[in-house]
Amino acid sequence: MYNSTTLIDAISNIDDQYLNRYFSKKSKQEKHSCNKTSKTSHTKLKWVSVVAACLALVISISAGIWINRLSNDQMRTNDYSLIKLYSDESKLYFIDTRNQSNLISYNLEDGSIDTLIDKTINQSAIIDTELFFTTSEGMYVKNLETGTEEKMMDFSGLKTNSVTSVNDMPLFEEAIIEGCSDFNKNGSIVYFLYGAEKKLSIDEHNVIGNECWKTIYAYNLVSHELFDIKSAHSICSYLSEKDFVTDRPEIPVLLHDTSFHSLHFYNGNLYYITGSAEIRSIKADGTDDNAVYASKGTIRNIIWNNQLGYISESVENNNNTEAYHTVLSLNDKTVISETRVETNLFSTFDNLCYDMTNNRFYTIFENNIISFAFDKPADYTVLYTFNIGIDHMRTNLIVVGGNLFCSYYDAVSNNSDYYIIRISNNQEEIIVKNGAPYDE
Repeated sequence: MYNSTTLIDAISNIDDQYLNRYFSKKSKQEKHSCNKTSKTSHTKLKWVSVVAACLALVISISAGIWINRLSNDQMRTNDYSLIKLYSDESKLYFIDTRNQSNLISYNLEDGSIDTLIDKTINQSAIIDTELFFTTSEGMYVKNLETGTEEKMMDFSGLKTNSVTSVNDMPLFEEAIIEGCSDFNKNGSIVYFLYGAEKKLSIDEHNVIGNECWKTIYAYNLVSHELFDIKSAHSICSYLSEKDFVTDRPEIPVLLHDTSFHSLHFYNGNLYYITGSAEIRSIKADGTDDNAVYASKGTIRNIIWNNQLGYISESVENNNNTEAYHTVLSLNDKTVISETRVETNLFSTFDNLCYDMTNNRFYTIFENNIISFAFDKPADYTVLYTFNIGIDHMRTNLIVVGGNLFCSYYDAVSNNSDYYIIRISNNQEEIIVKNGAPYDE
């Protein structure tokens, strides 16, 4: 069995922190302020080869996009792609964000770059020898050993049971956006989330709600059968409920997010977050759907590690925000630890890089790459300090084969270059610029 932290969840035109917004209610919560503190220490990177993953969305992915989860950060003025990095130990993978299309591989041994998929990719995941990816037409699986490719699901962009009017007013035509994420593999069965969302608008300028479809699917790679495990169809109103009467009275109208995301398979059960505050489990046959954990506030992020869930959550108390790191055991459904986190640190933890082998977390804070234990985030160690201003850039981290890799680019400039660097023994080496080997 392979858990979701070992997967690729690559995104083309928006990162996995923002794709979620297509599949869940827009957050009204303000972004945490980041009051900077100062802490310095220096150590050399000493890591063994790892199977690492950075969630969203996250994407995850995970995240944001995470199609799989709702992010509480405000939408950026411009939605630029995060250059997300993924690895199968021998190669790095990333989307060519300048062309917003190809899935590219970088060979860690010889530095060669190849195009793995020469088409516009939305999400992808590599498990064992299978590459799962989505386009606007549907979801596919490609065997990396044989090169054979199969279409697992069609995306039609149409729903026969969709709302067409609100309060007797015809709705503006909006496209239905579809996608898949959170791939988990157990034997020949692949579990994943399907999501579709339609903005409900009275004209091209005013969005008054959204309509969402969510399904947990299982796909048999041998028999090529697709099974529906759990589905939900709902409307999220941005108005008051009484002012939101649709021509589909059988579809519940809600004032808060109830979609599910962050799917994880462990020991015969599928775990997922519903809304932004409750973790539930359901058996792979669709029975015994029960609550496992209820947050006192909002779950901003979760990273799964087999039987453990690392939860970052925030709680509003008297207009003050408190932040916590909570570790949940799936074996006995109990909380192992709960740690109060300084809010200035917490604001950097929406997109973490996790080293499963050494049980360490990595993020960028105050122009540094820091490392910390989940239950002791204040005792972080500075691993590397950038010689450029990195705070305003979009960054992504991954640990592979004893080295730390980071992608970054300027999120403000429309024509900025993007880079991928390798960091070892506190030294930086640029290996990729704009999808090509760096030769300057």
